[in-house]
Amino acid sequence: MQMTYRLLALIPLTAIVGVMLVVANCAAEEIPPADAKFFREEVLPLLKETCHRCHGAKKQNSGLRLDSRDAVLKGGQNGPAIVVGKPDESLLMKVLKHDGDIQMPPDKKLDDDEIAIFKKWIEKNAPWPIDKKKS
Repeated sequence: MQMTYRLLALIPLTAIVGVMLVVANCAAEEIPPADAKFFREEVLPLLKETCHRCHGAKKQNSGLRLDSRDAVLKGGQNGPAIVVGKPDESLLMKVLKHDGDIQMPPDKKLDDDEIAIFKKWIEKNAPWPIDKKKS
């Protein structure tokens, strides 16, 4: 009898956790179409072209990966790469502008238009839509 009561007591808790997971999943996927397009057409090509060689799946200089939103938020040895919504506080912006000791990419500074793309992306809370289609 006590076992039945214990199991019944878990039902509300299970329901609450389930609802929380659904809400969190929905919130994570709600990226405005314009922001998703901006990421795919502007930000992702720049990341692939200028960053992934040294900060991607195969190589992670300074412990930093820039090939997923979670990795960008986690950062590397120097801390998080970005502060969501705050480009002026984001390490990524400082290193892209070549302000300070760390300058990325190290061989050549990005042009102002490319840096502005990263700034706009961070201002938009760094959307990173996940393609559910297989490439």
